[in-house]
Parts: sequence; structure tokens; C-alpha cells
Amino acid sequence: LDRHLARLARSADALGLTVGDVRSGVDAVLGPGIDPCGPDGAVNG
Repeated sequence: LDRHLARLARSADALGLTVGDVRSGVDAVLGPGIDPCGPDGAVNG
């Protein structure tokens, strides 16, 4: 995981979510295969 997803995972862990849940959520929002920190992603978008 890149540092942004790692931070999301730590936040989600506090809420009882798994990394898989977080990744599924990212895929649901951004579309599968899109790197949230890549040129098409929400972080750098």
C-alpha cells in the first residue's frame, strides 16, 4: 500500500474495517485499477 492508502487503512482499522474494505471503497469511488495517488486519482487529480 502506498502511504495514502496506508493512512486510510489505519483510520478504517479504528472503525473496524479491513484493508480490503478500504480498497473496495476506493475502487467503488474511483473505479477499479485507478491509483488514488496517480495522475487520474483523487489525491493528485
